[in-house]
Amino acid sequence: MAYGYQIRETVNCQPKRILEIGIGSMIVSRILKELGFSVTTLDHNRNLHPDIVASVTDMPLDDSSFELVLCCEVLEHIPYHKFERALDEIHRVSERWLVMTLPDMGRFYCVEAKVPLMSRVRRLSVECPFLFPQKHEFDGEHYWEIGKKDYSLDRIRKSVETAGFTIEKTYRMREIPWHRMFVAHKAS
Repeated sequence: MAYGYQIRETVNCQPKRILEIGIGSMIVSRILKELGFSVTTLDHNRNLHPDIVASVTDMPLDDSSFELVLCCEVLEHIPYHKFERALDEIHRVSERWLVMTLPDMGRFYCVEAKVPLMSRVRRLSVECPFLFPQKHEFDGEHYWEIGKKDYSLDRIRKSVETAGFTIEKTYRMREIPWHRMFVAHKAS
């Protein structure tokens, strides 16, 4: 499901040149290429065979090299001060767009109901960011997660904006609410 959201948001931006950071299974880049997009992959793990082997905090790329940078479920794997450095690098190499997902462990409640004689399902979603956030414990994978103590959604938004992006939208993925999508463009 997450791949579908990533692909949809990327396609909606209609970029000609895409940089995918953190290639994982390469499903997203393969589908985007099949749809006719030019995709370059970057990962620090050479065993994944990315086009470019490099760190997201120090990319050997020219300024504004790609119209869109796609970075999903990657940046929580680095300490927060490096997250902010990575956002600066992403801003530097992006000409226009950032599509990013991050884990969101904040409390979230959703109720859906189909009302007779109505064609659409009505959905009510409530986020409760201030209800006793847990302290994040490094688990060998994630250094931080949205919704944990010291990592509020407001803090993440401010870091994205400080890097020079304007957030167009952010939302939790309906089927996997622990993934939060961000679609942002470079501020003028």
